[in-house]
Amino acid sequence: VYGATKTIARDFDLDGDLDLAMIAFYAEPIMPKNESFLYFQNQGNLNFKVSNLNIPFGGRWMVMDAGDADQDGDLDIILGNFQFGAPKKGKVKPGLQLNYIENKIH
Repeated sequence: VYGATKTIARDFDLDGDLDLAMIAFYAEPIMPKNESFLYFQNQGNLNFKVSNLNIPFGGRWMVMDAGDADQDGDLDIILGNFQFGAPKKGKVKPGLQLNYIENKIH
């Protein structure tokens, strides 16, 4: 992925293998899928199912971390966004600086 700035490896789906979460500050806007955030679910033998988990298009994610934010026993992801100028229609909402991704994978 062009512009990838951070990847974290954790067992997000609690199946015993490592999955990946990746952010890209300079993701290419011409791609058919939003690549500013991607989740790589390890299916075993290093085969990954890739999803953007429907994260808003146009986010400029600068920071990402994982932890049990809602204290339900699984890992959630927090994304920190950089926003410059007025957002365009269909993009990340004005003032959205953090995006909380509740783990609903398992």
